[in-house]
Amino acid sequence: MRKTVLKFAAMLVVAGAALPALAQQSHKFAFVMPLSGPFAVVGASQQQGAMLAVEEINAKGGIKGRKIEVTVEDSGPAPTTAVTALRRVMGGNPVAVFGPFLGTQVLAMSPETQKANVPFLVLPGTLKVTQLGNPWLFRFQVTDMVSRAVTVKYTVDKLQKKKIALLHVNDEYGIGGRDATINILKSEYNLAPVAVETYASTDRDVSAQISKVKSSGADVLHVQGNSGDIAAVIKQLRQQKFEHPIIASVGLTTPATMALLDQGETDGVYVESAGMPTVDPNPTVKEWVKAYEARWKRSPDVFAVQNYEAIKMVAQVIESKGADREAIRKGLREVRYPGLLGEVVADQEGNMYHTSRIYRFEGKTPKLMEAISVKPKL
Repeated sequence: MRKTVLKFAAMLVVAGAALPALAQQSHKFAFVMPLSGPFAVVGASQQQGAMLAVEEINAKGGIKGRKIEVTVEDSGPAPTTAVTALRRVMGGNPVAVFGPFLGTQVLAMSPETQKANVPFLVLPGTLKVTQLGNPWLFRFQVTDMVSRAVTVKYTVDKLQKKKIALLHVNDEYGIGGRDATINILKSEYNLAPVAVETYASTDRDVSAQISKVKSSGADVLHVQGNSGDIAAVIKQLRQQKFEHPIIASVGLTTPATMALLDQGETDGVYVESAGMPTVDPNPTVKEWVKAYEARWKRSPDVFAVQNYEAIKMVAQVIESKGADREAIRKGLREVRYPGLLGEVVADQEGNMYHTSRIYRFEGKTPKLMEAISVKPKL
């Protein structure tokens, strides 16, 4: 695997590796993403979105005449492999590191990026990621406080449901989402969940938890899980004939997850996501989707968009503020970027996205129901 990843990384060096003098003048970016294991499909989306941005920038002459050079390492499926991969890319002295979408990996990597004083741009929704006081970390994803606020608002205001049950994966992502939901329900609606159930990411039988949800009298269910486990939950909800609305987290939208479900199982299910570019009505997004599909021969997901925008925003910051790490860090705190999915701007914690959307599946086709923005604390 090590040789394979290094070979792949070498193929992605886009600053003229055959010309050492030119390479020394490049802007060095590092990618640490899951390119093997159960999360490789999403990792590939991250990488391809980022590389599309790099190729576009380099085709126009780079940033201030200097092209971007990319080094790639596979973070694998575990936090330990992610930290090892980070240490490898840091040997190349990158000006920024673009990290994985997995909260457990980012939490393990964060202390080392803070110690190294290197901008660290990541995609997990896990609440804790931006609460550890790392001023070098920037989340290009809606935090759980945004995603859960949007989900709760749509549930109560639009669906007119107040007997809310929660079913979540028992990891930092699921626990953070649970706590955020409970907090929002109490502070904004004076409500509490009628049931809170949990499952392990390796569980394939959640029938007992679903039975408890049904007996609670819930009239809506929020499911927060990862792309590797949420399909099993949706299948069993259908098998046990849970007849009320289901609002799932973004993990449901990944191609690998959707491939495990038939249209009868997804039909009528709601999902919260920062965006689904293939069904976005914005003409600019449609053009971007065409460019992505032409380059990679596959359709993009939200993770591809987010890493594309992370690269573009760093390039804009380097153009206007300078190429050293501190200038990039300060610029990311100050610059407002007109993103494909809405304005990208850092709040106090380094969260960059503040709009999320609710979709409803018709068969396997998502239909946009509403986009909801949460005002960031700047």
